[in-house]
Amino acid sequence: MGGDHGLKPTPESEDKEMTDLPALKELLARVEAGDAPEYSLFREAYVPTVWQSLKPHEYKAWLSYQGSLDSASSLHEAVLPDNAAWWVEKRADGRIWSGVFLGNLGKTYEAYADNPARAWLIAILSALIAEAENE
Repeated sequence: MGGDHGLKPTPESEDKEMTDLPALKELLARVEAGDAPEYSLFREAYVPTVWQSLKPHEYKAWLSYQGSLDSASSLHEAVLPDNAAWWVEKRADGRIWSGVFLGNLGKTYEAYADNPARAWLIAILSALIAEAENE
């Protein structure tokens, strides 16, 4: 019993882990810009080093981008830790503001967007990136 059973990471799997974070950052940039990222970007933004992968929740992220608050809430619960607080509000100047506070990092990730779900999605993606970079 024991040993590595000959299972070693392949160069492809090592490269995959290095390219996942840039894909997530690209997705965040496109969501922030509001330039209607294609659904394929949500599938590619898989980061295995965070609390849970975005991969099984790509459709929730896509629907959040489209404006679904239910999907943003579901995504938040699925990929962020239990101690992650959130808020969404319309500011006096009319802008939509959202934020996610990560207790484990002691940081807040804020975002503005044209709709509440998209603002919340930006804050979630920012928190996921921070967590991946912190590991």
